[in-house]
Amino acid sequence: MKPCQTEGTKTCSKCGETKPLDDFPKRKDAKDGYRNQCKECKAKEMLEWQRTNPQKTYAYSLKWAKKNPDSSSKIKRKWVAGNREQVRETDRAYRNKHRAKINAYNMAKYAAKKGATPSWGDKAAIEEFYKAAQLLTKLTGTKWQVDHIVPLRHPLVQGLHVEFNLQVIPAEQNNKKNNKWWPDTP
Repeated sequence: MKPCQTEGTKTCSKCGETKPLDDFPKRKDAKDGYRNQCKECKAKEMLEWQRTNPQKTYAYSLKWAKKNPDSSSKIKRKWVAGNREQVRETDRAYRNKHRAKINAYNMAKYAAKKGATPSWGDKAAIEEFYKAAQLLTKLTGTKWQVDHIVPLRHPLVQGLHVEFNLQVIPAEQNNKKNNKWWPDTP
C-alpha cells in the first residue's frame, strides 16, 4: 500500500518516506519531473558506488577536472583550506619518504636561477647522487651531501648542475670547501 501523498510531495522508492518535491533531484523524462529516489538516498547510493569502484571514480574525476579546470581548482582550494592539518601531514610524510628527490629538485631550482642547468643534464642520474647521500647518511650516522666539483657560484668560473659535476662527500668536508675551491684552482 502506498503512503498517503499530498500535493507537492513524493514517496522515495528507496527509503519509503514521503518528502517534499525539493528533496528529489529533477529528471526531465519523468512524468512529474523528479527522480524516484530522494537526494539523500541517491547520495548514499553514489558514495557506495564510489567506494566499490575507486578506479572508475578516479578516472571520472580526472576527466571532469580537465573539462572544468576553474571549478576544479576552486573545489581543491576549498578542500585544502578546510583540511590544512591533513595536507601538512601528507606533505610531511611525502618529504620524509622522498627526501632525495626533494633535495635534487630544490638544487635544480637554485641552479636554474643561476643559469647553471643545461637541458642535456640527466635528471635521473642527478637524483641518484642525492639518494646516495641520503643512504650514506643513514648507514654511517654522519651527514653526507652532494657537492658540485666546480662550484655553481665562484668569482672566476661557474660550474653546471649536471651529473658529471657532482660528488657525494661528508658534509664537514663540503662546508670547508664552501664554493671557493675546485680541483686545479688557478
